[in-house]
Amino acid sequence: MTDKKKIEFLEKAMFRLYTYSSDLNTNNLENFENLKLGIMNVLNENEKIRFGQIDFHSEQVDFNDIMNDDLPF
Repeated sequence: MTDKKKIEFLEKAMFRLYTYSSDLNTNNLENFENLKLGIMNVLNENEKIRFGQIDFHSEQVDFNDIMNDDLPF
C-alpha cells in the first residue's frame, strides 16, 4: 500500500473510530473490533505498539437501572 493510500485509509478509519466513542454497544462491538484489526494490518511494528496502547472503551455500570437500595456506596 502506498503512503498516500495508507494515509487516506487511516483518516477514514480514525473518523469511524471516533463515531464509536458515543455509539459503541454490544450490537456493533464486532464491527468495532474488525475496524481495529483492519487498522492494525496497515501499521508498521512501532505504530502497532502505540495503537495497541490506546484504551478505546471500558465497560460501565448503568446506575439508572439500579434501585436506590443497591447503590455501591
